Amino acid sequence: MVASSGSSAREGWSSRTAFILAAVGSAVGLGNMWRFPAEAGENGGGAFVLFYIFCVLLIGLPVLLSEVLVGRHGQASAPESVRRVAADSGASKGWGIIGSMGVFAAFLILSFYCVVGGWVLYYIGVFASDLVQTGLAAAALLKGALRAISKGCCPDCSAMAA
Repeated sequence: MVASSGSSAREGWSSRTAFILAAVGSAVGLGNMWRFPAEAGENGGGAFVLFYIFCVLLIGLPVLLSEVLVGRHGQASAPESVRRVAADSGASKGWGIIGSMGVFAAFLILSFYCVVGGWVLYYIGVFASDLVQTGLAAAALLKGALRAISKGCCPDCSAMAA
């Protein structure tokens, strides 16, 4: 998604679409796909969805726009961009701590996603194991049934074998 520009060593987005997809992927997050349907079902369905969209527009959109603007102005890492914006506006350079907190929050979120990914892999393994065991049990049952039919274990089986 990132391609270096021809005139300088700085990297940038390969297209506007790539940036929008990355921003949407970051904003949507796992919680919206995992927890949102359950919350919508438990808390009034449509009314909850309307309230949720209102909150996203009221809180999420301004935060997303501010992050994009700080990043464009600072042209550096999150802590350094916040420091540069603060210095340019005459505020304390201590605002860089806010950028560092954003990096730390991203680290915590990534840690959570790793745990959830581990759960997913574990349950995929359990599911695959159950499929294999069920398939082996079904194959053994079928093999035993065919053997019984061929030996003529009962009058009905003998008639079916003939």
